Amino acid sequence: MFISKLETRPPPGGGLGGTVRSASWFRGDAALFGGVEWQATDRLKLTAEYSSDAYPIESPSAFSRDSQLNLGASYKLRPGIDLSVRYLYGTEFGVQLTAALNPKEPANPSGREPAPPPVLARASAAALSWPASIGERDGFRARVTEALSEQGIRLHGLTLSGDSARVEIENTAYPLEAQAIGRTARVLSRLMPARIETFVIVPITGGMPVSQLAIRRSDMETLEHDLDGSWKSFARARISSPEGLTMPGPERYPRFDWRLKPYLAPSLFDPDNPVRADFGAELTAGFEPAPGWEIAGGIRKRLVGNLADATRRSDSVLPHVRSDFNLYDEQGDPVITHLIAARYFKPGRDVYGRVTVGYLEKMYGGISGELLWMPNGSPFALGIEANYVRQRDFDQLLGFRSYEVATGHVSAYWDIGNGFHAQLDAGRYLAGDWGATLTVDREFNNGWKIGAFATLTDVPYSTFGEGSFDKGLRISIPISWLTGEPNKTAYSTTIRSVLRDGGARVDVGGRLYERVRPLQEPALQDGWGKFWR
Repeated sequence: MFISKLETRPPPGGGLGGTVRSASWFRGDAALFGGVEWQATDRLKLTAEYSSDAYPIESPSAFSRDSQLNLGASYKLRPGIDLSVRYLYGTEFGVQLTAALNPKEPANPSGREPAPPPVLARASAAALSWPASIGERDGFRARVTEALSEQGIRLHGLTLSGDSARVEIENTAYPLEAQAIGRTARVLSRLMPARIETFVIVPITGGMPVSQLAIRRSDMETLEHDLDGSWKSFARARISSPEGLTMPGPERYPRFDWRLKPYLAPSLFDPDNPVRADFGAELTAGFEPAPGWEIAGGIRKRLVGNLADATRRSDSVLPHVRSDFNLYDEQGDPVITHLIAARYFKPGRDVYGRVTVGYLEKMYGGISGELLWMPNGSPFALGIEANYVRQRDFDQLLGFRSYEVATGHVSAYWDIGNGFHAQLDAGRYLAGDWGATLTVDREFNNGWKIGAFATLTDVPYSTFGEGSFDKGLRISIPISWLTGEPNKTAYSTTIRSVLRDGGARVDVGGRLYERVRPLQEPALQDGWGKFWR
């Protein structure tokens, strides 16, 4: 050896994992390893590998090693789907089916929604002898409500004043809010009186107005077929923070919705069984008695699955705020996933508020409050959240356990640009530990979101246990990417190698940043290519 300290490799020891052990790099005995691949045909690939690793640390019960030569073959059944077989160590035989996908290539092409209604120029309406005062006729509001509903848009409020029409909408269908705004403007061009020149469109979430877009009717008439219509229409639109809320029509509140759908709940990285999952039926319901009020709940019933088969028990020395998750899987069937009442409000022009009370999530119930300061058009936002929660019974019905805790965080948000978003949360976690979480996400134009997070608290690595600190990946796949049809729902999951008790947060639905951000100017600009779709 040129450097004597490289001759000896430090013993592996019984570390907790989750940390970089650079002292072991390029040290210790070395031996030959390598392999070759042969692309026999367009579909068939053959592989041979020589491995000098004798696996001295692994348990002999895992496998026997009688040969240093490994052989494999892979056959492409179709693009993205491969079938592989391999013969390993002279004793083991394996079969693998791999399905790969490319987020840039949707499973179904987009644009399967009905075509938007064409813009109706006022001159064309006059030529067709349409009444110029169609807006003042009886049932005008009902006409607008019906026309928007056919586009997957819910009318919240409508007022006409001078040459301006203010329309508050709720997008129930389109992943990109700009598409809902564009379709709203098209509908208004067909129904509004000829005197109306400006459409003021206000996107609403949770009864809160978020943005105000002033779009000239004449621009809609001249830019619909312009080759550069998307950019020009955005440049001419005036986007600002809205002033107040229009009184909603009597048909908007109260409102009740319910859904019955399948659910899939996976669990990864259990040493006894690396892949577990439950499949079943989920019934959800929501009731909105008045603007800003939401009452919601859900019930799940497992049909098949093996999450309840996990036998490992937590050895955590911290309060078991998350590590008893398998007891919830074992004893809960059916379960109440959540049962909450929430109040959303705007105490200031760029300030949003939320108070939620009830069974907040799978493991906790209590009360949660939040304030978010988010100026329209700014890449930065600040928030504060406080929770007082109690641990639910393992059966996830109406009972509680004795553990209760106050938690809360101060949060800073940054829209970095090019689809990157960063979030820093600092405060107190469920186990009573104090620290911070850094999250970075990449959001793609087709709706995919991929991110990573890490949490460091005042819990020492030795107390935290396996993994040393909380960290993981999260991914969100829009349903519209799979179906090609407009849908705001996405399948989201978080991937952790181990779930411990340090750095754990309450999983409260309806947090403000994710509700408000898609309706503000930066997100609207990113999605404006869908304005005319």
